[in-house]
Amino acid sequence: MKKEISDHIASTFFEKKKKPPRKKDRKSLSKRILLFLLTALFILAAIKVVSTTRFTGLHVGRRLGLVKHDGPFRLNYNFLNRATSKIEVLTIDMPEIDLREYKAIRFSLRMMDNDNQKDGIVKVSLTNRRKETSSLYIQNIGPSWKIVDIPRENFHAFSDWSQLNQLSFTVEEWNLRRKEGVLLIDGVEFVK
Repeated sequence: MKKEISDHIASTFFEKKKKPPRKKDRKSLSKRILLFLLTALFILAAIKVVSTTRFTGLHVGRRLGLVKHDGPFRLNYNFLNRATSKIEVLTIDMPEIDLREYKAIRFSLRMMDNDNQKDGIVKVSLTNRRKETSSLYIQNIGPSWKIVDIPRENFHAFSDWSQLNQLSFTVEEWNLRRKEGVLLIDGVEFVK
């Protein structure tokens, strides 16, 4: 009998009693789970948008700008000790946009370098869905930003402006004084 009494007293004082969860605790837990799920869903959606979208079309008045989320486009080139290709190309795939009502293309270029001479030449090319390509050369590219406006008429080889597929920038070894560097391209937009 003494053993039963001592076991009963020990269990009363030393064992935790399991209480049923209160309604308030259950509601708080439900709210936390819901908040966690909504936060996780938002983060997954944000990752999906950032990872699949390189840039987007952005209408600003009478301009259509191509916005890149992580700064200007960069074209790294190094023609030193290179026996093969003497050109480097940065190709930007265009979203499906009808550009027939736009009259010019505008962008800014600069070489990332401390040399003050402006003797870089960059080739700019447009390609449409019919695989028509038209190119122009931009001269005097140096370390400061150069804003370039090119009227649509200067791209003579195009007959269809309803869908541009690509915009590309090319540096060629024979058109650069420095054989190694970085070309930055920013503010690409089409103007009405």
